[in-house]
Amino acid sequence: MNSLDSYKGALAAAEFREPRRRVCQALATQLAQCGERLWAFGSGPPDFRTACSIVIQFGGSLATGAVALGNEGNWYAASALVRQFVEVEYLVRLFRRDPSEALTWLRASTEDLRRSFAPSQMRNRAGDFRHEEYGVHCQLGGHPNPRAHSLLPARHLQPHLPPLGTNEVFWVDLAQHLRRIWRDIEAFPSDHPTGELGVIRLYADEAAKVIEEWEAGDPCSPMLPLSLLGEWASDGYSA
Repeated sequence: MNSLDSYKGALAAAEFREPRRRVCQALATQLAQCGERLWAFGSGPPDFRTACSIVIQFGGSLATGAVALGNEGNWYAASALVRQFVEVEYLVRLFRRDPSEALTWLRASTEDLRRSFAPSQMRNRAGDFRHEEYGVHCQLGGHPNPRAHSLLPARHLQPHLPPLGTNEVFWVDLAQHLRRIWRDIEAFPSDHPTGELGVIRLYADEAAKVIEEWEAGDPCSPMLPLSLLGEWASDGYSA
């Protein structure tokens, strides 16, 4: 896209709505099925594969739930699930970079989880995540925040409409998060060849095809600009 205005225009374009929903549904379903397959074939011992299966299943559960709620137009509840999904992204990236973190997480006490695996801790250790992005998700789907009121029903009057004029950005954002988590998951078998994770390729190959088709057809597939993220969460209540 050449400009922010062009990006925003494409967000609202009717021809991209169904393809975005389909890519989110497909990637979320693959994620859930991949995690379940890993669990079925590798459950039991506290090892890297078991930790991966659990965190991937968490991601699949959250993503399929977000898709279902988004399809119903329940934007606020769906956004709460996406915020949790971002935390799963951090864990997956952390496990990919350092498999010892997976075992630490699997065996952690409640206090250890709070101290060592809080979102800010994971984001800093995993690297190259945008701090601003998680902040936006916390405003929209974290503790109740008036900035998220445009995600609620009956927002029809001009002062109460979503800041970007549409909640379609939800689907673009979710697709981008799903793409990012799949990029890390698909690397697990080669990055950790002793982890018996080859079954991931059955699902990652299909996910890669879906992502490629979406990127070829949707001008909003590039990462959401930071300025647009800020605008998305900028709407306080106005009478």
